[in-house]
Amino acid sequence: MKVWLQVELQYLHEYAGISTSIGLTASPLFNFSGVAGNNTVALGTDVCFDTATGNFTKYNAALSFSTSDLIASLIL
Repeated sequence: MKVWLQVELQYLHEYAGISTSIGLTASPLFNFSGVAGNNTVALGTDVCFDTATGNFTKYNAALSFSTSDLIASLIL
């Protein structure tokens, strides 16, 4: 049986939010995600760093634009 333990910190504000977590292992993964925006525009990211290899294992970004008659988004 494999047990995965992690510590997570979240912060939420009216126009921004972040979440970070780190595994409680000998070579933990460090995760970070954040978003900032308002009713019209939002920009966010999601990143995972492997401390054992020193490499980023996941990296995503997104942008959205919304109006009363249009919703557009770009995800990288």
